[in-house]
Amino acid sequence: MQTIAIVNNKGGQGKTTTAVSLGAAWALKGYRVLLVDFDPQASATAALGIEAEDCDTTIAEVMEGIAPITQAVLPTSIEGLDLVPARPSLAEANLYLVQKIGREARLKKELARFQDQYHFCLIDCPPSTSLLTVNAIVAAQYIIIPVTPDFLSMKGLAQLQDILREIRSNLDTDVRVLGILPTMVDYRKGATHEALEILRENFKELVFKNEIRINVRLEEAPSHGKTIFQYDPRSVGAECYWRLAEEVLQRCRRG
Repeated sequence: MQTIAIVNNKGGQGKTTTAVSLGAAWALKGYRVLLVDFDPQASATAALGIEAEDCDTTIAEVMEGIAPITQAVLPTSIEGLDLVPARPSLAEANLYLVQKIGREARLKKELARFQDQYHFCLIDCPPSTSLLTVNAIVAAQYIIIPVTPDFLSMKGLAQLQDILREIRSNLDTDVRVLGILPTMVDYRKGATHEALEILRENFKELVFKNEIRINVRLEEAPSHGKTIFQYDPRSVGAECYWRLAEEVLQRCRRG
């Protein structure tokens, strides 16, 4: 099982949309995918039409040691895509983890239970550098960083690179960045061209060739509890994520 964390310590960069859409695309291609909603906002859970309050067990209980992760897995409306849901109480897991030995590797140990059950595991991370995000990075082989093409987002990207270097230096992980993903790309804005040019000049091949264009259908789909491929499979958003899913697969195969 290849585990990919979707990471950015800044909010509003398209992490949840990317996690849900990639997972759905791969499932539609015939892969077995586990999506872990690791954000206390539980946005990925809601985007897949699942109510957090209706879940008996979520990743919050798993991180607090109340239940194994195998008890938290739920099927979704897309065959081949399973979900480990979240609820707001996941935020309290940070306080619990602070007191525990091996706290940074708690998620990695739990995910090891699924090693032969799934082709991919996607982790939707919170917009912070909390112990939850550190757990996700330690559990992953790869990281995808969604970023909107604007000055503040790219400044935050440099800070995230520093955090990743520190995690690699101090914890037992050889995680690497699989790619930087431009999201919500709007070429009607003059600054977009300049921002993307700077991004590609600085990070070169690390930036995915496929960008995610701004698309109202991507914004609407979660409110209906559907992925973009269910809500509007012919939309620009669906086309962008379908192409991205193939590009990510190619990068995973190259290792």
